[in-house]
Amino acid sequence: NPDATKVLIKPLTRRAGQPHLNSKQISEFLVLCPSKELIDKFTEIVKKTEVKRARLLLSLSLMNDNFNALSQRAFKGEL
Repeated sequence: NPDATKVLIKPLTRRAGQPHLNSKQISEFLVLCPSKELIDKFTEIVKKTEVKRARLLLSLSLMNDNFNALSQRAFKGEL
């Protein structure tokens, strides 16, 4: 979140014209990284979600094709 980053970093800068961080401030900055297990779990969820999304899109396409075919037959009086 860019706003959260500004809230964390802005108080560390001393100059208004050209703010900067020194190496000590940078080395003390906490960076949160999720565990490998959590990353793997998230990746698996994303993959499963993408498979479901692809199936839903295919289903929607087939339904639209069927609707269009039925509409054409109805307008031709074939139903």
